[in-house]
Amino acid sequence: MIDVRSWIFFGLLLILPGCSLDFPAAIDGGCMNCDADSSDAEPHDASTDADGGSAVCGNGILESGEACDTNTSCGDLGLSGDALVDCFDDCMTVDTSTCWHCGDGVCSAAAGETPAACPVDCRPLSVGWNHSCRLDSTEVWCWGLNTLGALGNGGSTNSNVPVHVVELDNVVQVSAGTRHSCAVDDSGSVWCWGSNSNGQLGDDTTTNSPIPVAVQGIGDIIQVAAGRYHTCAVDNHGQVWCWGGNINGQLGNASNVDEHTPVEILEIEGVVHISVGHNHSCGIDDQGRLWCWGYNEYGQLGLGNTSDRFVPFVVTSLSGVVQVDESYSHTCAVTDQHQVWCWGRSSSGQLGQETTETYIDEPLLVPDLADIVQVSVGAYTTCALDDQGQVWCWGGNSHGQLGDGTLTSRWHPGVVLNLQAAVAVEVGDETACAEVFNGSVWCWGRNENGELGAGLTIDHSSDPVQVERW
Repeated sequence: MIDVRSWIFFGLLLILPGCSLDFPAAIDGGCMNCDADSSDAEPHDASTDADGGSAVCGNGILESGEACDTNTSCGDLGLSGDALVDCFDDCMTVDTSTCWHCGDGVCSAAAGETPAACPVDCRPLSVGWNHSCRLDSTEVWCWGLNTLGALGNGGSTNSNVPVHVVELDNVVQVSAGTRHSCAVDDSGSVWCWGSNSNGQLGDDTTTNSPIPVAVQGIGDIIQVAAGRYHTCAVDNHGQVWCWGGNINGQLGNASNVDEHTPVEILEIEGVVHISVGHNHSCGIDDQGRLWCWGYNEYGQLGLGNTSDRFVPFVVTSLSGVVQVDESYSHTCAVTDQHQVWCWGRSSSGQLGQETTETYIDEPLLVPDLADIVQVSVGAYTTCALDDQGQVWCWGGNSHGQLGDGTLTSRWHPGVVLNLQAAVAVEVGDETACAEVFNGSVWCWGRNENGELGAGLTIDHSSDPVQVERW
């Protein structure tokens, strides 16, 4: 029997973004059409409802027999989001692309999205620098480097198999950073564990913790992102909060002073997705605009220069951004056209460009990729997931992190071998992992600290190996 994750994930990608599976519709011209034979209807004609009566198009009332009317919102159609849909003059054709949906980079509980139902948005898997975490139901399991407690099991011993994060339950999202990890529970509280050298755990101390501690001063959080020395989160009002190291302005509060508890970024609002790298951060707002701030030595902010920014700035050359990811020195994003754009350091081909330039400070389209739904960025490696469940990787390959059976780096995207029906991909320092439709996780690349999670003692693997079940 096909797993429900596979059905929802691939089914939603085959229909127009925003269309409801429960809504009787046909795809017509890129929009949802409730009556495939209604193309001859004149604007504001009366439609026949289910009882044989007439529905008046244009009266602002959604009546039986109409796909929409003036002032119809996403919520009126049983979809997620407060925006109005684009209703065509016949009230039979509606564009619901303004509504949240699986594959738009937003994990929307209101839309019924969960890690199981929509793993590409509510990613249950997170790969940090040298450790990984995976959400199983409402519990978290981690593996890899643990010298500062990033695995959250109360110890400091590395583990080459998943171990249970203690004193943590009812989790809905998890993020693995460089040496610390964070999670959001179903009450909107944030918990972090591991290294706390710069206050990245958010508990108003700089004391490392091998078990989860509560982040102070915030609530109603829908997503958290752990970086190197800092952490950021988004609340259900679209506000961004950051804490921890701030030497390059990565907290976005017009300062370079570390903060041991969350501070609110006032320059942006309506944020639906947040991502952090080593020392820079990026967020996507509800208009599809990308904002970035922090460290910019290699142009990884995408602003056409290499100046650090202590407050968010819009990446003006991109629009319709639905997902972003960054690491040490480069950044990549997916747009609503399912294309991948990358910028920043290009020393190992990680931008997907055949170039000898040291860095590129504005977004460039990665060629020969199509129908991409997610991108993930490592130190010098990038991977992307397409809507057929194939994973494509390019860039550095010193430990086999391209998954092609070799140790040869390349700038051109290539398919990861022996991996099918992936629903999410994550890249760390020199390790990559993917979850497939049946819920199993497969990793490839570096394994010096047990990063593969497969119980192996080998140095690396250039082919995917299955993580031991938790």
